[in-house]
Amino acid sequence: GFDFGTTNTVLAARAGDTTQSLSFTSQAEVTESLRTCLSFMKDKDLGGLALKVEAGAAAIRSFIDNPGEARFLQSIKTFAASPLFQSTIVHARRHTFEDLLEIFTRRMMAYAGDGWPSDVTRIVAGRPVRFAGVNADAALAMERYRTALARFGFPDVQFVMEPVAAAFYFAQNLERALHTSARRDRG
Repeated sequence: GFDFGTTNTVLAARAGDTTQSLSFTSQAEVTESLRTCLSFMKDKDLGGLALKVEAGAAAIRSFIDNPGEARFLQSIKTFAASPLFQSTIVHARRHTFEDLLEIFTRRMMAYAGDGWPSDVTRIVAGRPVRFAGVNADAALAMERYRTALARFGFPDVQFVMEPVAAAFYFAQNLERALHTSARRDRG
């Protein structure tokens, strides 16, 4: 499960009957959600020819520690449905929304380390009921999501409306609580 949020992003993996949030370890922190932001810096070790990219708290730390040198992007999701957003230039390189989502996801996968399942057969991604923006184009946003996620070679990508996913999570926890309570009552 992949919830690419405006502010935070979470990732959960299912193994058998268990679903668990993945944790992310960066140079800045260990957490179960990742701030949805990116920081781009020219890699001085490579003569500035390559970019060093961080996500989440590591991106925030990079931006704070390198004022004027780091390009910081946040709320990336708000541009998904905007036909006006074609790309942005970061350190002389053009990035589309799909590129930014891919870069963010690759950093997230790196931070998840061994927690990232190697045998992913399906990914279920949350999507807003209404995308941000005055003239938001939901079809464009979904096309951009699909294009970015297809770059990872996931064999099956499915989308679920975010409120439906939240309701399902709530219902699962409620069902577990009811079963636990019933066992205690019988016990």
